[in-house]
Amino acid sequence: MAASDGEFKQAEVEMLAVRANQWEITQQQFEETIADIQAGRLELAIPVEEEAKILLLKNMVHMMAIDGELAEEEKRLCKNGLQRCSIR
Repeated sequence: MAASDGEFKQAEVEMLAVRANQWEITQQQFEETIADIQAGRLELAIPVEEEAKILLLKNMVHMMAIDGELAEEEKRLCKNGLQRCSIR
């Protein structure tokens, strides 16, 4: 969701940094991932477990709303994620 609207807001970077820390992602991995996001080289990986899918969607909505703007591309990505999760 971050940068899907064409820019990275500080709040988005901060949220990603918090998540990276929680998930024990190294600084190098974090920086590489940010570069990949900015270059459009990442694809959304859908988890298998239902709980993980719900957490993914919650994080997507949080990231979409964190900068106070709901860009059409963010809405489209969130909708795509919801459809791909096939939550029952």
